[in-house]
Amino acid sequence: MKINKFYMLLMLMFSLLSCSQNGPNSKSKYDYYTKGETFIKNEVSKFVKQNDLILNAYGINIDNDSSSPEWNAIHDFYFTFYSLEKVNLQQARKVLINCIENLLNEINNNKELGNYLYTVPFTYKNLDLGIFFFNKKGRPRNENYIYTCAIDEDTIYYKIAYPNGTFKRIHEETYDEALKIVEREQSKASKIVALDWLEYLYQDKKNEILHFCESDGNIDTRNALKNLSEKDRERLNIVGIASAGTIEPTLAENIYHFAAREDIVDKIYFENQKKHPDNVSILDSCAYTNKLVRNLRHPIYEKHLKDEIRKFEVKDK
Repeated sequence: MKINKFYMLLMLMFSLLSCSQNGPNSKSKYDYYTKGETFIKNEVSKFVKQNDLILNAYGINIDNDSSSPEWNAIHDFYFTFYSLEKVNLQQARKVLINCIENLLNEINNNKELGNYLYTVPFTYKNLDLGIFFFNKKGRPRNENYIYTCAIDEDTIYYKIAYPNGTFKRIHEETYDEALKIVEREQSKASKIVALDWLEYLYQDKKNEILHFCESDGNIDTRNALKNLSEKDRERLNIVGIASAGTIEPTLAENIYHFAAREDIVDKIYFENQKKHPDNVSILDSCAYTNKLVRNLRHPIYEKHLKDEIRKFEVKDK
């Protein structure tokens, strides 16, 4: 009888252990990697298009030992991107910070991926990310421009390339330092826009403004609107083109956004068209030779910009 009880106890313990390892919340050995790769192929491929980058290489958990107790989760992502931009240190900092912040936003807002993240929310400390800047011939930018910038744990560094094939690290800063600099510069831009508006509005109580903005300028415009009183905003009409972020309809008298279906920021618009269907139009650029739309100089926008100007002129009369 005692032997039977002991045997039953062992069987019960084994059963409990088996459940704890194979229950509904557990993951098979490669589930986390499969989900991570799916995210990269589906979402990061869109992300690079939105940010005008080229994905060169990626990895998952490259800095972690698979013998870790939590080996079946995503600890970190590794990315290297290529860019054809020509940037100085200030511009490279903005490109890198915006890339990291936007990528973290994609990661932390992906519900399916969230179940496989070891750290929630993911932060810059979970990214090993670098951007390399090349010319159209595929060669590193010369020493007058930044060749690469990257984040390594808490440090961001910037390098230049020399014609003899050597490289030099010219600057280092922490992530927080870089983030504060970028935020401060963006804040300055929005204040300048707001002051320009007010100077004109205060010249005459009947004055109104039709303001066009594109790409990151939409973010500066949105921040500038938040610096104005509701009464001043009632005299502003905003048209956003290829926006890096949608401006809420309540922030001005009239706000309208245009984006081409093949625009590099199409995902932002598809998301916000659902929220604000009366304020967002997605245009079809497939009939044009240049299907990749990057800014308001593309002919797909010309008619719509003229229509907005015409409507404003009629309203003004």
